[in-house]
Amino acid sequence: MKKSLQSLKVLLAVLFVVLGSNVSAQSNSIYESYAILSVNGGGNAYYDMGVATPNPDFQGANLGNFNASNSLIVKGGQNKTVKCAGGDTTGGSLYYRVYLTSAGPSGSFTGIGMGFLSNDPGAGSGCQNQAWEGTGGSTNIISGLTIPGNYTVEVYSEATGSPSSAYASNGGANYKATFSYCGPTSGALPVGNYAIPGCFPTVASAVSYINTNGVTGTGTVQFDVAAGHTETAPVGGIILLGSGAAGNLATGNATTNIVFKKSGAGTNPTITAPLWVAGGTTDGIIKIVGGDYITFDGLTIQENPLNAVVTVGATNTMSEIGVGLFLASATNGA
Repeated sequence: MKKSLQSLKVLLAVLFVVLGSNVSAQSNSIYESYAILSVNGGGNAYYDMGVATPNPDFQGANLGNFNASNSLIVKGGQNKTVKCAGGDTTGGSLYYRVYLTSAGPSGSFTGIGMGFLSNDPGAGSGCQNQAWEGTGGSTNIISGLTIPGNYTVEVYSEATGSPSSAYASNGGANYKATFSYCGPTSGALPVGNYAIPGCFPTVASAVSYINTNGVTGTGTVQFDVAAGHTETAPVGGIILLGSGAAGNLATGNATTNIVFKKSGAGTNPTITAPLWVAGGTTDGIIKIVGGDYITFDGLTIQENPLNAVVTVGATNTMSEIGVGLFLASATNGA
């Protein structure tokens, strides 16, 4: 009897080990994951999430510059999964949210479901590779934005199943790409941040826009001029006009400031003088004419080396002014 009990114990122990081994071997996981985007009506573009393929990486990507007439749609995602020893994958989703980068992460995630796509080769014994995909997203992110600036798109994916759900989430930090929203294509420029280059190719082009259209809102209209940016001022210099037929144009006020500021690490953005007509006495690279509450911060303003005649008088070609303040009229100073 004692031997029988011992034999039974051994048999039970063996069964426990075998069954326990089978249970613990059940698995399901994601071995590749992709975010799928459509930019300005284009086809589906696949972005790598934690995998190295010829596709662009989503993490750290600059998705571009967009104005109110453009579109950016998170269409969905694709997971490539493997299930083993009784584990299973039953579905999945790509989750995303969008927020103003300077404000930090906020808002809830939107999910886009994935359906079964295919059984794929390449798995080991007792395992099966599968692909799951969903492209049902249709919301134009751009149409919901009101504040110009730099935005973050944050994503992660989930594969539901057993023994548990699997995730592609960059170790819990999720995957993040950015883009710039440049606001409307016409009319006064609202408070917000505008990339140069990006929203505007140059400081001169930004000034030209607000000279014509002005600014609006309460806060700061800030032009973020990229470190290392260079441009040569147009003939006559860059002139901010603080008055005109349309009212307040390139001018700020106590509640709306205009700022041109260096953005990022590296050398200062540099504006070089244009070539001057000889004999000028008020040649200014940047002129603020009747404008108020305007700031230039971290930009280098320099002479053009071709303006080489230093002799005082009719032959002089040098710049007299780097940044100058001028009256727009006897009652409108700068």
